[in-house]
Amino acid sequence: TKGVDLGPRKRQPEPSPGANDDAGKGGARVKTVEDATAPTVLIDTGMRLTKLAWNCNGSILALAGTQETAASNGETRSVCMVQFYSPFGQHLRTLKVPGSSISAITWDGSGLRIALAVDSFIYFANLRLDYRWGAFGNTLCYAYTRHDRTDTPVVFWDTHTDERHTRHVRRLIAIRAAGDNAVLATRSTETLLVQGSKGREKTIRQHTLVLCNAIGSPVDTRVTSVEPIFLAMTSTHVIAANEHAIFSWQYHSSSGGKQGPLVGPGSNGINALQASLMDVTGAVAGTTKVKNGRERVFHIDNDPNRVCVMGMANVADGQKLTGKKSVDMRNLLADILTKETPDAITCIAANDRCLIVGRESGTLHRYLLPHMTLEGKYVVRCRPHQIALNCNSTKLGIIDINSVMTILDLDARSESNGQAVLGEQLAFERKDAWDMLWASDNADLIAVMEKTRLYVFRNLESEEPVLSSGYLSKHADLQIKAAMLDEILAQPINPTPDMVVDFPTKSLRDVREMLHTVGVDDAYEYIEAHPHPRLWRLLAEAALERLEFGVADKAFVRCNDYPGIQFVKSLKSLNDRVKQRARVAAYFERFDESENLYRDIDRKDLAIDLRIMLGDWFKVVQLVQSGGGVGDDELLRTAWQNIGDYYASRQKWNKAVQYFASAKDPASLIECYYLLEEYASLEKLVRVIPEGSPLLKDIGRKFQSVGMSEAASLAFLKAGDVKAAIDCCVLLNDWDKAVQLAQEHEFPQIEGLLAKYASHLLDKGDKLQAIELYRKAGKSTQAATLLASLAQEAGRSKVNPLGAKRLHVLAAMEMEELRTRVLDTQLKTMGLKEEETTQRDMDEEYELGTMNLKPQRTQVTVAQATAATLESLVQHDAATGENRSLDNAWHGAEAFHFFMLAQRQLYANQLRDALATALQLRAYDDVLDPREVYSLIALASYLNSAWGQCSKAFIELESLKPTSCSKADRERFAKLALAIFTANRPQDPPEVATLVEEINKGRASGYPICMISGKPINEKQAGRVYKCRRCSRKMLEDCIRSLNHCPLCHMMLV
Repeated sequence: TKGVDLGPRKRQPEPSPGANDDAGKGGARVKTVEDATAPTVLIDTGMRLTKLAWNCNGSILALAGTQETAASNGETRSVCMVQFYSPFGQHLRTLKVPGSSISAITWDGSGLRIALAVDSFIYFANLRLDYRWGAFGNTLCYAYTRHDRTDTPVVFWDTHTDERHTRHVRRLIAIRAAGDNAVLATRSTETLLVQGSKGREKTIRQHTLVLCNAIGSPVDTRVTSVEPIFLAMTSTHVIAANEHAIFSWQYHSSSGGKQGPLVGPGSNGINALQASLMDVTGAVAGTTKVKNGRERVFHIDNDPNRVCVMGMANVADGQKLTGKKSVDMRNLLADILTKETPDAITCIAANDRCLIVGRESGTLHRYLLPHMTLEGKYVVRCRPHQIALNCNSTKLGIIDINSVMTILDLDARSESNGQAVLGEQLAFERKDAWDMLWASDNADLIAVMEKTRLYVFRNLESEEPVLSSGYLSKHADLQIKAAMLDEILAQPINPTPDMVVDFPTKSLRDVREMLHTVGVDDAYEYIEAHPHPRLWRLLAEAALERLEFGVADKAFVRCNDYPGIQFVKSLKSLNDRVKQRARVAAYFERFDESENLYRDIDRKDLAIDLRIMLGDWFKVVQLVQSGGGVGDDELLRTAWQNIGDYYASRQKWNKAVQYFASAKDPASLIECYYLLEEYASLEKLVRVIPEGSPLLKDIGRKFQSVGMSEAASLAFLKAGDVKAAIDCCVLLNDWDKAVQLAQEHEFPQIEGLLAKYASHLLDKGDKLQAIELYRKAGKSTQAATLLASLAQEAGRSKVNPLGAKRLHVLAAMEMEELRTRVLDTQLKTMGLKEEETTQRDMDEEYELGTMNLKPQRTQVTVAQATAATLESLVQHDAATGENRSLDNAWHGAEAFHFFMLAQRQLYANQLRDALATALQLRAYDDVLDPREVYSLIALASYLNSAWGQCSKAFIELESLKPTSCSKADRERFAKLALAIFTANRPQDPPEVATLVEEINKGRASGYPICMISGKPINEKQAGRVYKCRRCSRKMLEDCIRSLNHCPLCHMMLV
């Protein structure tokens, strides 16, 4: 046998086969080279092959050769032809070529043209590829291939708004669209061996049908074991079929108005969706439980009302079910999927009423939807390749395998050999047809694509053709919409609107021409002879333009346009033709022209009404400010309000604020200021809005949401909601303000809430937050108590004496704040002002070296002053009664201060100063550990050879209680003392004795201690001291030097 050349072929993301042929046997062998496990496909072409060629991307295989056919006289003749196949062996089309033999065949780079060398001639043929696309509403959905990706991009293009949404789908097979949705058919990688009855076995691959909306978001999915070789879609059903089985899915209910997609028991959409789509966004719609029967699978040779699987389309899901009924249904599904038929399915078509299935023998099955009842069978004299139903299911367009188009009348009835025959093939035939589309509103109107011409047939009569290569997407209102898919897929990422073209039919073109050149009356007669709602609307609009209301009224009646009839009636009631023209111009959306007509007759009020009706508030402002309209101020405020809403809806808050301010709309201003975070402007609004307004509560809630407790409480108080103000302060942890408001407005519940919250914090062990809570609530005593307890714990730990000192300082500062607050309260009660008293502090007199008191100027009596003093003492005693350490809050801070000061002096080799400071610690053994105190004194005394003080310190150490010092430690102290005082007599040097005497005298006389040196300040030094304004502790000016802060409380020195 003679071999046939196989040219080089580009590798595709999806598997594409290689090919060989056997010229002697007239067969071709196709093998998927990328998938070594895929079976070899054998094709019986029925002709003697001479050449074959793949297209540019390996999606179509062209086989050229000759076929022997028998003529009517019994002679045989050879016919040259080219057969086109898919990579998986599916026959696509046959092209007959005149001549005796084909010696060469080649494709162009785009894959849209093919060149044939036939005898001594070269033939060029244009191919119309079966793209994966669909059109519904204003959306065009199409898929294209990218060689750098293994998935398939699917574009959802809104041709009106030019918005595009791209979704990436794996293993896409086909796309169909109808109604408000599109369906994407995908192939799974998983296979399953299915065993039917009579020992039949077949490997089944799962497939997924993904229902999408206009932006490509998945709405619902179904998984089926029926391969969607043929796919059809209506506004309610999706029908998929292979060569012998049909799957029907009712995804939408046709009754009860618009509803969501239906999800039945067999749905496993989420898993299928994840397996099929890669980056599709959007959630699957909410499911609704429906009855079984929304999904059906049946064999083409069986009556679906007798043998049909309902509610189960996936073999894999059926294996998970149990029960006799489920097992029987699963076995029936397996039989349907494995049972072959000698008369395979070649095409399907459906509308909302019925489903038509075409078979190889020319038999057509008609099923009634949605019940899938077999209504009848038709027989045609060809092998149907593409079929299409008209809008009322009375006629069927058929394009056979040789691109010959015929029309079958489905309602015709006849008899042949005494038997009733359904259908009649009309005397209509067109060659080289590759696409057709019936009108959705006229059962006798069909558009047909022949080569590069668009024909429109009305009652089988052809209109003048139009040059076009577009794919028909919509046929309605005497207008055909065609998508130039060849151009679109040449640049799929950025298609242009001119790639979707509208072609008017001849009658529509003629009426437009007549209205433009002849007149309304002649056009009326023509339309009566060729009636169509679109033509009547066109006539009505032309009559309105000419103000011929009688004709317009009749035309609106004929096209059942009730609003148009009412509009004509309102126009007749107007007595001014200029007003009529203005109303007509507004009807045709020529609003500027309508406004100019109103202004010409000095009726700006009507122009304003027009703009208000249109919502064009910018024009309303211009017209009002130019002097038109009644009640201009109110109308201007309304216009500004609506303009502000316009900008606010577009989130242009800065511009919206300006117009809301002009409209004096505080509610909208509140929202804008809040979104702009202009809280100062919100505070100004609080002062402007009258008391009791509910807007104040809204402002308060907005301040509360951003943590502004002060402003929020003011807003709530002005609104008259004291409880909301207190709750806001509590929520924002502003307890000081909350307690103040509760006291002013007699809300005792705040105390219980404060105590409960503080107990909760203490139970959690979070003392610091509890202290902060008490401080904010003005509960200085409780805060000081907790601080003092923390300081004592830190002191007992002997780890961080500086931290213990700081805690004591904080506790003392809280007590000072309490004293100040109590005194201020009493002074206000008695009417005594601080600046009206000249009483001097005794400490101040002491510092000046005099104790003489000058007369005092006061506005109260001695009795009143005494009462105020007693009241202050009672309150202070009540505050400190539970913790007597708070009576002298600075005592603990001083203890740790001198303790650390003595050690710093020791390390600085200031031995005499260290001894003086250590001796001061004897007054703080209630705060410090006595063992630590006397150990430090003993050490300082030893270093200063002050054996007398050292002996006294060892005596104290040896006499410590067992709780403070163990017996073994006391024995060591005694042993050490014996060693020291055996060699040294327990007497102090004269200078140390003098120092000790001064310290003892200062303690007895109450002399203050210098916080810097630790030494007592005697009377001679009283004039050279500095007193801290916070802790009232003193220090010698000679010791201050470069210090900037008080060494005890760290207050800045002035």
